[in-house]
Amino acid sequence: MNHLLEYEFDALPYIDKEYEHPAVQDAIHALIADEMRSFAPSKNYISHLPYPRLKFANSAVLQGEMARVANGTSLDAVDNSRYCVEKPEGPLEKDVQAWKKSVSNAKAQMEHQANRLLNLEIADSHGSAVWLQSNSAGEGVLRQVNSLTTSVKRKCDEVNLERKTEQEGIAAALERMTTKTNDTLMKAWQIKKACDDLEAQNKRLRVSQSSE
Repeated sequence: MNHLLEYEFDALPYIDKEYEHPAVQDAIHALIADEMRSFAPSKNYISHLPYPRLKFANSAVLQGEMARVANGTSLDAVDNSRYCVEKPEGPLEKDVQAWKKSVSNAKAQMEHQANRLLNLEIADSHGSAVWLQSNSAGEGVLRQVNSLTTSVKRKCDEVNLERKTEQEGIAAALERMTTKTNDTLMKAWQIKKACDDLEAQNKRLRVSQSSE
């Protein structure tokens, strides 16, 4: 089979018209339908494949999360209590340390709100310019992708045109060779049939002579 590697094999879609025949299309679709019916994947259709090697598989955080999922434990909600500014109540109402903690939390929340206001002011002053710059960069990437896509499509069209030209150039020769092959096969069949008829006739003559 190594000698086959010396040749470039190619389909002949531009000159092969057999697929346009309805009977051929029905036969092909039937084969595809049979193949699809024979493949019915289950949930474990990749169970024979090895597990992927994860570099972070030994992470304690990952193992804990996988154990939580395996046990069906729900994910703890995000603790928002630190964002709440509440005064101490009940027994903690007279606890100095509780008040200090509440005041410290209030100061942290005020600082957080001040940072949010600052970010909003910065976004109001410079956000539009940043978005324009980001849009310009995105448009530049889009132009590069479109240019690359156009280049690839042009190369594909050139390859397809070359294939079409080459196939149409040899279509007549292939048709002649196909006709010659079919004629040769027909002649061979006719010769074989004639030989079979002669052999059968000879047998009948031998039987007839032996009976006389």
